[in-house]
Amino acid sequence: MASQQPQLIVLVSGKRMTGKDYFMTRLRDRLDNKRDIVFFRLSAPLEEEFAAQSNLDGRYEMVSFGEMKRKKDPGYFIRAAIKMFNGVDDHESECNLDDYTDWIVVIHNNGANLRKELDALQVYIQSNIPYDTSIY
Repeated sequence: MASQQPQLIVLVSGKRMTGKDYFMTRLRDRLDNKRDIVFFRLSAPLEEEFAAQSNLDGRYEMVSFGEMKRKKDPGYFIRAAIKMFNGVDDHESECNLDDYTDWIVVIHNNGANLRKELDALQVYIQSNIPYDTSIY
């Protein structure tokens, strides 16, 4: 990487299961790969630490569990994905930004306008990150 300090930080906030990872993947795919851009999830360290402290080592157990549940009930994970969880979905980590309104860009992720919203954010990012081609 060329620079030592980030030139721009993009914070994506949204409710559980609203497509934040999908959105960031689409955004990353659009941005010029010659720029000094890093994507990370704030929840990743929490998830990794929880898995380590809970002795959850893995993918195999998760896949086996998923197969067992789907064999018994093919719709199990679909219902679980859309279910409201008291104590989770209403927790401060999910709600503290509900009343915040000073966002630079708001993405509605309703399908119809996502491409236009990604276009606008891409233009904003590319016009706000200094870009020196001589260092690449």
